[in-house]
Amino acid sequence: MLIYSKDEILDISNFKYFDEGTCAKLYFQDNIVLKIYKINTKNYYYFSKKIFNELKELNLDSIVKLYNYYYEDTNKLTKLLPPRFYTMEFINNPNIILIEQTKEYLLDIISSIEKDVITLTKNKIKIYDTHHRNIIFMENSAKIIDIDLFSKNNLISYKKLLLQNKKLLLYYIISTIEYELKKNNMYTYLYETLFKYNDLINLSVTDYLDNLLNEGTIQDYIEKKIKIK
Repeated sequence: MLIYSKDEILDISNFKYFDEGTCAKLYFQDNIVLKIYKINTKNYYYFSKKIFNELKELNLDSIVKLYNYYYEDTNKLTKLLPPRFYTMEFINNPNIILIEQTKEYLLDIISSIEKDVITLTKNKIKIYDTHHRNIIFMENSAKIIDIDLFSKNNLISYKKLLLQNKKLLLYYIISTIEYELKKNNMYTYLYETLFKYNDLINLSVTDYLDNLLNEGTIQDYIEKKIKIK
């Protein structure tokens, strides 16, 4: 099967399936991931071409590298619709267990991502859909791998948008930790008992976590502070 971009024709016959979510399936070949939206996916869940191109241009370290988006054919009417395909870099997931990592690891990672989130905010981009499936933690870095619901927001101030983005960045951490605790039958609602979004008004996410966490692993801290159900 062939798919078409403005300046490229891509044969996707040899791409191999490896994962899927509610709205799309993922395939890979060599070091390239191909995302294909499911036929019944509503337009709301498709990525924005404008955001896609802007993220390509910004080329931020903590955002997956984006390559191109494609249509099923070259019909001009088709191009009025959201593209059903796009390609991005393949990120090998080392399956880092976040709750077993130290405070220093988490602060280094979040400090790096937060710099990029500030850049996104300056460009009026709001991050979204910030749950554990959409970020990969690696040995010395992390990558946000799903940008589909990132949006442009020109209607609110930089300060308000930054606060929203900081809360959403923190939720990558909360969602990942909750997921790992649930896998170990130690589930709890961290956002209700441990993490307080209002504290982000005057603090960066990095400084907030620095103040919050003790030495040792993240799991050590959680087990000391709250009763795991």
